[in-house]
Amino acid sequence: MRNEDGRFAADLFHPIVIVAITASGILAAAAVLDLPLAGVIALAMSSTA
Repeated sequence: MRNEDGRFAADLFHPIVIVAITASGILAAAAVLDLPLAGVIALAMSSTA
């Protein structure tokens, strides 16, 4: 499908994939580090700030 700009709606696919990969990475880190999910999110946010 195309929107009014003539671009494919699939252009939204890449940001969605990035978010999904990031979310799965956070969950994997929580499992590996045996931290609560909130702790992993706080750690990730502090390391990227």
